[in-house]
Amino acid sequence: MSIAVSLTAQETVNEGYLLSDKRLASEHILKHESQKPYSISGLFISPNIGISFPIQDFGKNSRAAFTFGGKIEFASSDLFPFFIGGYFQYQKHSGAEEFKATNRIEVLETTITQFGGSVDVLLTQLLPNYFTMPVASLEVGQLSIKRVVTPAENNPDLLLSDSKIGVSAGLGFTIFIFDIVGKYTYAGEYSSININTRFHFPLIKF
Repeated sequence: MSIAVSLTAQETVNEGYLLSDKRLASEHILKHESQKPYSISGLFISPNIGISFPIQDFGKNSRAAFTFGGKIEFASSDLFPFFIGGYFQYQKHSGAEEFKATNRIEVLETTITQFGGSVDVLLTQLLPNYFTMPVASLEVGQLSIKRVVTPAENNPDLLLSDSKIGVSAGLGFTIFIFDIVGKYTYAGEYSSININTRFHFPLIKF
């Protein structure tokens, strides 16, 4: 969640660096918040990779899985410290061995595809630090669930296709253009605990 910043005319040379470094950008905004000559906004892309740990009923029938995805973010000095985005995430969970053995299932795969929106907040006053800064994240999205169960006649009433609204809340740290965030996702019987890492790259500045 790289930060768009307000710059004086003499500092325009450093715009690109500030836009890609959340820590320096936030320091700049706090220092010059009383003399905003103009504001800067931008769009950023944030590829991410992580791991999802199923919990509750989901954890009984499925194993942890890697997650892959990305986010398009909008940042503006006028919205600081809030950052708005839209995200996509994909993950495929293999079945838990004990669950498969108990139900005589050879193959159990659960694929989850997510689309949604997000709001990130830099907690600039919580932990003043030159190297890193805490960040809070909130996501709301649509989960599309597909399952493969083989042999089908041994399926213990698991839905082969489903759709849920998921809500995620998390906390993490941002270090230059890199974030690591832990979050809890509530999505009914597909709830999970996740750890995500992501990088932020500028696309458009305006």
